[in-house]
Amino acid sequence: MKTRQTLIAAAVALCTSYGCTTSGIEARGEPDAGIKELVIHNDSLANSVTIQEMRSRRSGPLLQVSLLLANLSDSDLSLQYRFSWVDSDNFALEEESNHWIPITLHGRGSRALQGVAPTPKATSYRLNIRENP
Repeated sequence: MKTRQTLIAAAVALCTSYGCTTSGIEARGEPDAGIKELVIHNDSLANSVTIQEMRSRRSGPLLQVSLLLANLSDSDLSLQYRFSWVDSDNFALEEESNHWIPITLHGRGSRALQGVAPTPKATSYRLNIRENP
């Protein structure tokens, strides 16, 4: 029993340090269908950060998105974000290139986050935001 508890604790620690945790906030968009969603995974983070705008367009054959992230608190926030791209069959595209990018969002400040799909097959996107571990 003690060995099992040790293994569970080690797995949780490993996932936390290597980014297996879910994002705090997830923005999803499917421009061709006019769909925009905001999914909250961390209420505490959602009380400090919001997405004020979600825009998209085609730049040639590639999907391009811009989201405006705003800090609702007076304190600076150390965050990470990453874009994911999905095709019309809801399969992730080029997952190996989805790395977390650190940013600092100053108190009451805002910042535009922009991404361009890696391939013309992308029909929708996800932007994940989490606290910097």
